[in-house]
Amino acid sequence: MSGPISSGPIKASQINQADLLAHVRLLQDALDASAQTESSLVRAERQIAALQDQVERMSAQIVDGQRHCDAVEREMEALRASLSWRVTAPLRALRGMLARK
Repeated sequence: MSGPISSGPIKASQINQADLLAHVRLLQDALDASAQTESSLVRAERQIAALQDQVERMSAQIVDGQRHCDAVEREMEALRASLSWRVTAPLRALRGMLARK
């Protein structure tokens, strides 16, 4: 190269083919880096969207699981409050005592 590459404007008298080629290469490198960065950004945005979808699905599963758990809990409470559960309590206690022996 015949002279240093400056980042400022180039005067017509300073332009030679080697300097021009060096500037073109720098611009191409910057353009390539920008394209790679943009490509990485697009991939990251896709990954974020996929993860957000996964979070939404998992949140819905948690809500469904909690509803199921609440329903089972209500059924157990209803069973324990029923007459048949109270009437059979002595039999369950006797079975527990016999099982320990």
